Amino acid sequence: MAEQRKLIRVVVDGHLCVGAGMCVASHPEFFAMQPDGHAAYVAGTLNEAAALEAEELCPVSAIQLIYQD
Repeated sequence: MAEQRKLIRVVVDGHLCVGAGMCVASHPEFFAMQPDGHAAYVAGTLNEAAALEAEELCPVSAIQLIYQD
């Protein structure tokens, strides 16, 4: 039986993020634009499905999901 990985963090790399806002448009309850023009994961709880979708939508691959094995 395969082990389940546990999502422990969602990171938006500010050096890669160009502020396209695809993550915010698709999941405004989890992502928000910051004053510097970059997106951030702002929810108090982790939502793996939303984070995965946002990761796929990001045109510059700035979203990284961190798992604990």
